[in-house]
Amino acid sequence: RAVAAMLVGSKAHPPGTLIVAMSKRGFGMRFDIAPHREPSTRAGRKYARVSEGDEIVGVVPIGRKDKILAMVTTGGRSLLCRVDEAALLANPGRGVTMIKVEEGDGVLAIGVGREDDEPILVVETEAGKNIEVGPGTDEVARRGGKGRFVARRTKIVRAAPPEPPTTLLN
Repeated sequence: RAVAAMLVGSKAHPPGTLIVAMSKRGFGMRFDIAPHREPSTRAGRKYARVSEGDEIVGVVPIGRKDKILAMVTTGGRSLLCRVDEAALLANPGRGVTMIKVEEGDGVLAIGVGREDDEPILVVETEAGKNIEVGPGTDEVARRGGKGRFVARRTKIVRAAPPEPPTTLLN
């Protein structure tokens, strides 16, 4: 199933642009977008190897100012770490453990952002409550931990980048 689509031309992403990807079981990786600009085979071009029962849940380009990676699990945990802690892969691979997920839990969404206080993701609980996740509300930790609870006794059903502010024209 498709989890992301993006333009890969040099106008959309300048040379040297990196992409970060995350699997449901918490494995993360970075890779260069350049090999994906070249024509490939009918089967496509691989960037990850996932184990049986795992799947890629998010693929996001990293901008020049993006330094923080945010991850949210369906069980209500979130973890913020530095983007450069994700393994930089030259060939398809599994990546490194970015967040430890328990049985029955899994990464729902990822996002990248700056080190300022702006939210990176907004998550929605089963009860309809919206919770911001970012450096202003969470501590930036090292990869490989369980993260912290953003919602207890409920599941996260949706996560997305925050809506850009709208301006009213009079």
